[in-house]
Amino acid sequence: MTISVKDRKTLWTRARNNCSYPGCRQKLTVDGVNAATGTVMVAVVGEEAHIRSARSAGPRHDPAFHKDRLDAYENLILLCPTHHSIIDANGGAAFGAEALVRMRAAHERRLWRRWSPPVAAVLVLVVAGVGWWTADADPEWPRPMRGDFNIAVVRFSSGDRLQDFANQIPGELRQRLRARHPDLRTDVIAVTLDRSPGTDGAMSEVAARLNAHILIWSVVRVDGDETIVSPRLFVTPAHVRDAPEVAGELELDDLRVLGRLPLDSLASAELRGELLAAAAAIAELVPGLAYYEHQDYNRAREAFRRAADGKSAAVRIIAHLMLGNIQIRQDNLAGAERHYRQTLADRPEFVRAELGLAQLVYRRSFRECDGPDAPGLDESQRLYQNILSDASATSMTRARADFGLGQIHVCRSQALLRDEWQQARTALTRVIQQYHSDGNLLMRELASEAYALLAFADSPAEGGGPQQERTRQAILQFDKAAQLALDGERKKLFLDFKANLQKRLDETPCPSVSAPLSNATVRC
Repeated sequence: MTISVKDRKTLWTRARNNCSYPGCRQKLTVDGVNAATGTVMVAVVGEEAHIRSARSAGPRHDPAFHKDRLDAYENLILLCPTHHSIIDANGGAAFGAEALVRMRAAHERRLWRRWSPPVAAVLVLVVAGVGWWTADADPEWPRPMRGDFNIAVVRFSSGDRLQDFANQIPGELRQRLRARHPDLRTDVIAVTLDRSPGTDGAMSEVAARLNAHILIWSVVRVDGDETIVSPRLFVTPAHVRDAPEVAGELELDDLRVLGRLPLDSLASAELRGELLAAAAAIAELVPGLAYYEHQDYNRAREAFRRAADGKSAAVRIIAHLMLGNIQIRQDNLAGAERHYRQTLADRPEFVRAELGLAQLVYRRSFRECDGPDAPGLDESQRLYQNILSDASATSMTRARADFGLGQIHVCRSQALLRDEWQQARTALTRVIQQYHSDGNLLMRELASEAYALLAFADSPAEGGGPQQERTRQAILQFDKAAQLALDGERKKLFLDFKANLQKRLDETPCPSVSAPLSNATVRC
């Protein structure tokens, strides 16, 4: 059989001329001009990869899969040549059929959100006041903000029951930030969406359209005779690559007023006062986050200390968390532990503080694994496992906890405390699978480091036979680590490790192997 016209059109249309591999931006058709004739030519570089091979020895072959569907859309994924080779390397062992189906679906969902025209109205804050844009009048989003630190206040329908939130918060934030921190070029706009984005990935895409560092919105509910407003902050991962501990959603104090929506004039005035107080609390956090993101830790510490002295309990908790993060970056482990434990005393199940504490305890116990503190490693492992058992932990937090467990298992194994190489591989593989499932830029870097740790786990001592197979596997892992690395120095480091292992492999006489690797970058 061959791929039908219908299935081919479906595959290419849904992939929108892009490689489906997470993070790859390769266009699959390339325009060119014939130098001799001047005619326009199109080169097709995309490859229609099979998820399940028709060959019994091929990647991900499934004898139970219906033969008539092998060339159907459901068994195809559109990739660039590089990533087609990667998913099929070693018989496709690193990428199962279900993982590729999820990869294709995630790629199509991501592009559907990017290409779908905005349906909702857009509320734009201007210097003179608040002006409205409607989808019918102007279907474009407002121009991306150009400040050093940008904030978008969001509501999720033009008929939002809490219009005061969108109307009051932006102006108050702008006024307070400009008055207290004139050195920060902070831009603030307000935006109305037709529905809540729902996931971190969707929130990140909204933020990318606006060039927003922070999104602010509210969740409104009614409890008996009370209206409860829960303000939320979302710090976008793309803007804090050097500070991943900041990224994600943060909750603030609930605002409560007596009365059900629509509120009477007295309750509305009370809620307006509560909203302005919330804006003031947010304004205390924002400068610290901005300075932290720009790695000005001394000014960030001053801002968070002021926030920790404020009236909002939630802001105090976040401020202590951030003060702990600053102390970690300045290598003051005792100070960091004090702030993390203060955060956990105020909110015992705050997974971000647990994660910070777990990383701190590991770092204190590590000592290059030449004599680690075994009880400290045990304590760090317990904290990471608590995070993984917490249903409220985000996918990014869980990936970081799994990475931490992988580090602990590698450390114990290298120090000959216990043989935990397999546990290390299991934890690090979960990090990589999480990235391939729904990863963002921060998770990509974590997956790169996980591949590198796997390579260290697979790197054997000198010798031939089975050790050559392990060396080949380690070379593949370093190659994948380098491909995912966004930092040039890390990429060079991983490629250097790969080259050293390759040299060792080239200097060792080659035994015959029953299943040679198909990846051309590894040779014997």
